[in-house]
Amino acid sequence: MTDFHTFAAMSGYGMYVWPAYGLAVLAYGAVFIHALIKKDRLKKQQDEK
Repeated sequence: MTDFHTFAAMSGYGMYVWPAYGLAVLAYGAVFIHALIKKDRLKKQQDEK
């Protein structure tokens, strides 16, 4: 458990690094979901024509 805690703390920078990773994952997830929604909308438009 101590090794994981040391890794997660990252010499005191962990409280800055982990939220940055979290925000990056959220941003990539939002872009991915947006792309899926956009793809579905474009496909529906093509099907209507």
